[in-house]
Amino acid sequence: MTKNILFSALSLILTLDLTAQTLNQAANWPNSNWTVPANGYNPSGFTKDPRSTSQFSFDDDGAGLASIDNIWAASPTIDLTATFNANERSLEASFAIIFTSNTNADNIQLQYFDADLAQWFLWEALTPDPLAAFDAYRTCTSQNQFNSAALDISGFTATQLSGFKYRINYNDNGGWEYGYCINSPTIRSIVSCIKPSALGASNVTSTSADLGWTENNGAGAWDLELVASGASPTGTPSAANISTNPYSATGLTPSTAYDFYVRAKCGGGNGDSGWEGPFTFTTTAPPCADPSALMTSNITHDQAELSWTENGSATIWDIELITIGSTPSGSPTNPGTSNPFSATGLSPNTGYEFYVRADCGNGTSDWIGPMTFQTVSPPCNDPSDLGANNMTSDGAELFWTENGTAGVWNLKIVAAGSTPPVAPSITGASNPHVASGLSSSTAYDFYVQSDCGNGDTSNFIGPFTFTTLAGCDAPSDLGATNIFSNSAELFWTENGTSTAWEIELIPAFTSPSGVATASVGTNPYQYTNLTSSTSYDYYVRAMCGQSESSWTGPFNFITPPTPNCVDPSDLGATNIGDLDATLFWTENGQATMWDIEVLTSGSTPTGTPTIPNTTNPSQASGLTPGQAYEFYVRSICGGVTSNWVGPFEFNTTAMLEEPEFETFRIYPNPGKGKYYLEGNWEESVNIRIFDSRGTLVKAYTTSQKKILLNLEESGSGVYLVTVKTGSAVSRHRIIQR
Repeated sequence: MTKNILFSALSLILTLDLTAQTLNQAANWPNSNWTVPANGYNPSGFTKDPRSTSQFSFDDDGAGLASIDNIWAASPTIDLTATFNANERSLEASFAIIFTSNTNADNIQLQYFDADLAQWFLWEALTPDPLAAFDAYRTCTSQNQFNSAALDISGFTATQLSGFKYRINYNDNGGWEYGYCINSPTIRSIVSCIKPSALGASNVTSTSADLGWTENNGAGAWDLELVASGASPTGTPSAANISTNPYSATGLTPSTAYDFYVRAKCGGGNGDSGWEGPFTFTTTAPPCADPSALMTSNITHDQAELSWTENGSATIWDIELITIGSTPSGSPTNPGTSNPFSATGLSPNTGYEFYVRADCGNGTSDWIGPMTFQTVSPPCNDPSDLGANNMTSDGAELFWTENGTAGVWNLKIVAAGSTPPVAPSITGASNPHVASGLSSSTAYDFYVQSDCGNGDTSNFIGPFTFTTLAGCDAPSDLGATNIFSNSAELFWTENGTSTAWEIELIPAFTSPSGVATASVGTNPYQYTNLTSSTSYDYYVRAMCGQSESSWTGPFNFITPPTPNCVDPSDLGATNIGDLDATLFWTENGQATMWDIEVLTSGSTPTGTPTIPNTTNPSQASGLTPGQAYEFYVRSICGGVTSNWVGPFEFNTTAMLEEPEFETFRIYPNPGKGKYYLEGNWEESVNIRIFDSRGTLVKAYTTSQKKILLNLEESGSGVYLVTVKTGSAVSRHRIIQR
């Protein structure tokens, strides 16, 4: 026990020594050796200077909307030569920060200096904190710890190493943002690749051994070289990029001494460790005599008997059975078998090979083999379980169970009770088979035979009796009613039980194609999109599940001419406000829907409705106060319209500011999306918010004296708030940044 404690302590000391860092440097703000720019930002926002305080902070909100700010704090030069020479090829930086952004336009970047190019480059960009703590940057509270990604310096030149600097750079990109506060940072090197230790071997057999070691980096890959004991290592791995520890070395020679060496592969710019070793181990003598004289017998299409001669005292054996052309794995497919062994579940007409080894309890022999053999073709088995479903008036789906390997079958279909012919009526059928061309309401017998190829067939099995369905009755008494210029109602008499039909409608005096132009589930059926003043013929047939009736027809009808659509007249406007107006006119025909185009006076009408499919009168909203408008209207008569009539001109009223209620106020204003409205009203008020185009954005009805107005989903700009109580109306503007 004392020795184990001493070894553990020694390993800990060695590990601590191997992971020591050459660079672990705190900035120690305030630090006059750090630099900040003299200009490029509003000095009033620079609240904490790392040269004179322990923090670096900038208040962009305090700097103001008009201020464009770019400020940084840069370290003095840090010579990385010693760090690089110590094989520590990555850097990381850490500090505490609170960074709150308004629109995410601004950014904070951790950057490093390239002394060869005399330029700063991105190390890592920082993500803003949630807005819930948007004031914390002013008090430097609610900070989060930032640990940077590793910076790979393995490719740095001597100049880049000796002239290295890093800085924290803030840029609001012209936005009006919030700000940040950063505590004094620390930069440190990351320990590079350390050699493994404590090499060892376990589970050593005559042909294999598990080789292990202690990993000192957390690496997940290693190179291993295995040589005869006493031989010089080459430095070239016997097994490269292995991912398991311990590693199972196989294919070794019995009773042989070996040396092995191992090195870690750290990656990420840290490279490989040095080689550790050698560790010497010796394989054991083979414990078991090898079998011999492998044989096969009793080979069928799906099994074979395997046997061999035992040359020792083993009573159980391992077998690996694979198809010819496969690579043996050395793992048994059939462990712990007897001699002989019956291999079952094989594939027909397939070449196999097998290997065998003796299991002597305290070890196994070498694998012996291969012995090859070929399974034969299977017999052509009789099918069974015949059946039929999905019957129609002229067909049925026939099926059965295949009990062998046949892929095609032969059928006989005859009238029920009759003697089947010697030859099949259908050859090369699939399973199931759809029989067609049968008579309705008729009983049939069917027989089936498996065809296994090469002239090998089973017996005919059957009969199975099935009966086709009754036929599908054709409709009669076709007609048409409610015939208009572009539609007609078609009807017929259903003579069976069908609830679905197909219609073919064609111009009169043309030949029908037998292809439906409409599939319908109602009788009568309204056929639309017809042409006026046109003669039509139509045909109809019933759909009865899997069958259909014959076509019935034609029935002829003629669509009338398209009716005229009368122009409206006497346009006018009433209830004209600052944002809306009620438009009206006189309808001189039978139209019940109209199109309206509203545009500013003097504009050219487009003919495209701004208020389509409306009623009379119609409400025009979203207008601009104090603006001259004109509108046009046309009647909609089914598929046609009248001419556009107009214009009629009207002017919206000017939007006047009225005195606020005595204690009516909105704050904060200007603001960024959320505002409170307070008033001294004693009853329910109606509150509406409009954008600069007069579009209603929000509406509230409340009796509360303080409510929240939420415009977070609306853009920046000027909004009008109207508050109405009784007959009094007050208006107020909100400026949203």
